[in-house]
Amino acid sequence: MKKNLTTEQLEMRAKTNKKILKFGCLPIFILCVFLIVVFNFTDDKKASSIKINTNIDSIVSVVKKSKDFEIKEVYYNKKDSSFNIAITNKDNVIKEHDYSILYFDNLFHLDKIEEIEGVYLYEYKNGKSFKNDDYNEYLTCESKNLANRIKKFEDTGFEYSIKSYLEKNVDDPTDLEITNKTVLGENANGTFSVRVSFRSKNAFGTLIMHTVTCDIDKEGNGKNIIFDN
Repeated sequence: MKKNLTTEQLEMRAKTNKKILKFGCLPIFILCVFLIVVFNFTDDKKASSIKINTNIDSIVSVVKKSKDFEIKEVYYNKKDSSFNIAITNKDNVIKEHDYSILYFDNLFHLDKIEEIEGVYLYEYKNGKSFKNDDYNEYLTCESKNLANRIKKFEDTGFEYSIKSYLEKNVDDPTDLEITNKTVLGENANGTFSVRVSFRSKNAFGTLIMHTVTCDIDKEGNGKNIIFDN
């Protein structure tokens, strides 16, 4: 049977409950505040730990010491703001659209540095040097403005200069037709590497499909022209 409490007893219980609420919850409140402060401090510490160092010389020095790749040369080109890495390509570790550029971005935050327009990876060749402009064909790249530059190049109608060259060098230019054109990328010397497929008649009058790759400069001149078949 429930015992009825007097008014005095009810007041006493209320006071006791207040004390319990005040002093019992206070440690919990303090703990919560402490945890919030700690987490915020940890986040701030993490944020400060990934602060981007915009001293290019320091970045070059740090990237050179990367142990996951056999890096031979790292060079920042002030002319075009490109960050170039020559790497030993054992077992073809660098492939087109490979994870390798993502690796450098994640580790060194190269993609966040305003001074760096793009990151270019090259297969190291003994005796070659970036300072002497020896490298002109990268394995893979991640450029902030490359897409815009390729679009401008495509708008120049580069296929017409190739067609003009082909008309002078195929057996029968009468029915020569370009069926496909692709910009493979931009070379270090400012030319663009392209692949063009075309159809033309051979010496027997039969239409044959061919593919040609070459480098074209901004004036439309072709270099390093190679017929695949």
